Amino acid sequence: MSTSYLLGVDIGTSGSKGVIICTDGQVKAVESIEHGISIPKPGWAEHDAEEIWWGDFCRLLPRLTAKANINPSELAGIGISGLCPDLLLLDINGICLRPAILYGIDARAGAQIEQINKMFGEEHIFDLIGHSLSSQSILPKLLWLKQNEPENLKKTYKILTASSYIVYKLTGSFVVDYLTASSGGLIDIKTGQWVKELFEGLQLSTEILPRLGFASEIAGQVSSKAAGELGLKEGTPVVIGTGDVGTEALSAGIFAPGETILVYGSTASYLQCLEKPVTHADLFSGCYLFPHTYFIGGATAAAGGLTKWFRDNFSPLEKAVEKELGINAYSLLNDEAAKIQEPTGIIVLPYFSGARSPVNDENARGVISGLTLAHTRVHLYKALLEGIAYEIRHNFEVMAGAGVDPKKIIAVGGGTKSRVWTQLVSDILGKEQYCIDQEGGAPLGAAYLAGLGMGIIPDPACIREQYVKIERVVKPSAEAGERYEGCYQIYRMLYEETKNSMKKLVQITNK
Repeated sequence: MSTSYLLGVDIGTSGSKGVIICTDGQVKAVESIEHGISIPKPGWAEHDAEEIWWGDFCRLLPRLTAKANINPSELAGIGISGLCPDLLLLDINGICLRPAILYGIDARAGAQIEQINKMFGEEHIFDLIGHSLSSQSILPKLLWLKQNEPENLKKTYKILTASSYIVYKLTGSFVVDYLTASSGGLIDIKTGQWVKELFEGLQLSTEILPRLGFASEIAGQVSSKAAGELGLKEGTPVVIGTGDVGTEALSAGIFAPGETILVYGSTASYLQCLEKPVTHADLFSGCYLFPHTYFIGGATAAAGGLTKWFRDNFSPLEKAVEKELGINAYSLLNDEAAKIQEPTGIIVLPYFSGARSPVNDENARGVISGLTLAHTRVHLYKALLEGIAYEIRHNFEVMAGAGVDPKKIIAVGGGTKSRVWTQLVSDILGKEQYCIDQEGGAPLGAAYLAGLGMGIIPDPACIREQYVKIERVVKPSAEAGERYEGCYQIYRMLYEETKNSMKKLVQITNK
């Protein structure tokens, strides 16, 4: 392959990241930007799409091209991924009507979930979309807007998500991929098309839906307007792109049935590739990146978001050392946590932003149980890691109940840098993890999508064979697993024992 360059950008929950690669797979530049989440009310989560999503893209592009020592006009193709599924309303002029409502961490539409279930029946909805409605679902959020912000909904011309908004800004095309639409509960699993029956039953216009396509298909070309603003070459191909879990999976070379990705990001998510649809009411499922491929998976509402919360609120010393000496604050915390060999005796329900799969409870809240005067700040940090590991195991157990067992787990994301965290997950899960040795992650997968769409990368197998390298294998300790077994069972009981109290607390808070 001749040397040309591909750009991949991923818009994340708490930051965005970009990568430029040569078409031979060599990484030329990596850059990242942190941003925040707006939480106007408890249980809500929003982003200013123009400032954060598009703004991050515009800020990353010149930094990446400068680091790669190229001109933006030298980019041969562009791929985008992002947090998903989100809900962004655009008017006829492409102007954002309100901040974007984020994925499952925004739990405002609990009443609307109950309303839709009552109207159509939970079993019928499951038959249509392949999973139950949850805080992840887009339809309840649209109904919430209809009931609470009707003027905004009336002005809506199209709805988009993070990746599709950047594609629109670059090309003027309104298009979204099947994986993103499936994860938002908007695809009829039998027809592979928009679930129009539910839209019509709720008196929601189907005209607001964008075009559907697969992630590596060309969405359009960079417009003269975007080229003028950003220095890109007019006509540069832009692929449709997808959600971050899809590009994380592709960056790890996952495209064959039975292969599973476990992403250690702001949230923890997993996805297994399938050759035919498999559904479960408490998980997510639908179309994968390419025709005739499917997925089943799940996600937590918080993972790296919890470690960030701890760093920002309880780790002034580590932050000061990072600022003065350049030693990563998380590395310092992980080194201290690794010294604690036994289970902490603290049980954390990591539902600080509600619970996604398999609990799917927007009223769930974080619980820290078992604290004693003998516990230290570091015990609490490790307990957070343990709690996330318990939630990951819960997801995998439910997936096994659906008849799906992963052949091989590929671990990716920033959290894989923490050896103590990945070891905890393997011990508690009882399974090996293969950690990838490469920079990029989701934006790297987005760049690969661009290469696939243009034919520069012949097929997904080429990615795994030529680009993906395993950095280390995390093997579970049976002895450690036994030590954590009792704590895991208490973790499972603790939610059942506290969920009614959580719901009452939410009701009090909302008042």
